Amino acid sequence: MNLYIKFMLLFVLQYAQIDKSFSKDVLEINPRMESIIVSQVPILWPLGRKSEILEFVKKSNLKKVSLSEIKKIDQEWINGGQKELKHSIQNNPIATYFKNIVQKKKHLISEIFLCDANGPVIASYPSTSDYWQGDEDKFIESFNKGKGRVYFGPLEYDESTKTNSIQISIPVAWRNETYGVIVVGLKNIK
Repeated sequence: MNLYIKFMLLFVLQYAQIDKSFSKDVLEINPRMESIIVSQVPILWPLGRKSEILEFVKKSNLKKVSLSEIKKIDQEWINGGQKELKHSIQNNPIATYFKNIVQKKKHLISEIFLCDANGPVIASYPSTSDYWQGDEDKFIESFNKGKGRVYFGPLEYDESTKTNSIQISIPVAWRNETYGVIVVGLKNIK
């Protein structure tokens, strides 16, 4: 990994006053994706500190939906159900904000979605292929048991966006407490 990206990542993590470690997958990113990450992390990082997003996540966390209910919704979602919920997740104010970002940077960003502390998607553009992200590395590693950290997944084909992309997970955090995770899909630009 080049020295600049290491420095930039450590700077961002130190500034955030959260867990200073980052995922091992960052070491496996090709040089082209490194340059995309270097240019985008400073732009994407503030999303996890934006007051509207933080308050939206905190409000969702207060609902205290059980994990069994989340898993039930997830299964229905995967099987083509939960159309009203999908609509509300794609049309709330945060999802509209994400949609504007994706549309402005559609050459680079394939998707943005937000999860609360239990891992269900609460805002997204476009729709995700499943509802519960809490069992996936992009959530687990970034939420980091409430300590928060940036996580870079591997470059892979994303079924929901039909693109080869890398997902960057950014903790939604304030004062050393993580409330949720934002996941941004960056397209593999050749």
